[in-house]
Order: sequence, then structure tokens, then C-alpha cells
Amino acid sequence: NTTITLTNVSETYNIKKCQHLFVDVNLTDLAIGLILLALSLLVLCSCLVLIVKLLNSMLKGQVALVIKKIINTDFPFPFGWVTGYIAILVG
Repeated sequence: NTTITLTNVSETYNIKKCQHLFVDVNLTDLAIGLILLALSLLVLCSCLVLIVKLLNSMLKGQVALVIKKIINTDFPFPFGWVTGYIAILVG
């Protein structure tokens, strides 16, 4: 009787260390993911607030009056029911 033993050998070549923000931090993947999620939500919310402030400052004065006049009008009799839907599509 002859016994043959096969071994599984893995060899690695040219391994490079990753280059990212949390390379040498001893945190789990979950903790790093939660930190990045919180930062991305903070950036997203601040960008949305800045966009709203920018649009609000741009739409003051004559432009705001024209927009209110156009959006708040009612169509004649047969198309009166469409007014709200068009305002939703425009706005």
C-alpha cells in the first residue's frame, strides 16, 4: 500500500500595501464604513442646503414675481383640472 499526500501551496508575488485614508488604523470594516457613511451624509446635506440657498437668492425680485404669476394661474374652463398637475410637473 502506498499513501500519497497532496499539499496545497499558495505563493504570492508583488504584494503592495493599499493606499487609502484608513490604512494604518486599527478599526473594523464596519466602523470605517459607518464613519464614511456619516461623512458622506454630512457632505450631501450641506450641498443640498447650499443649493437651496443659492436658488433662493437667485429667485428673488422680478424673477420670483414672474414665476408666481405663471404658476398660480388657472386655465380656462375645460382645462381647469390640469392646473395642479402642470404646477407639480413644473415645480
